[in-house]
Amino acid sequence: MSGKQVKRFHTDGGGEYTSNKFAEYLISAGILKIMTMPYTCGSSADVEWGNRTIMECVQCVLDDGGTSQKYRAFAVSMAVYLKNCTLTQSVVSKTPYGAWYGRKSSLKHLGVFG
Repeated sequence: MSGKQVKRFHTDGGGEYTSNKFAEYLISAGILKIMTMPYTCGSSADVEWGNRTIMECVQCVLDDGGTSQKYRAFAVSMAVYLKNCTLTQSVVSKTPYGAWYGRKSSLKHLGVFG
């Protein structure tokens, strides 16, 4: 892998990440859990926008290819991978993939989904 470690985990306190077991895991892994104010647009708007973009891509890919909904998880994985291999404002002059792995991403191995 990259040899890098997640240092902080940001959440708005939604139910997905509130279990004691998950909190114990974060502590054991040395990851700081940071809670933002719940239900405030300012703290979660970018994340919500990103999630919506990914899910719209997933639905388009599944619909366009006539692919069953049982492949939804694979489509999500593909959408996130493609998002990380494209330029973004949050990382200057690199893709998120390039910033994490220290090398340019190649899309030559990609094919049609489905």
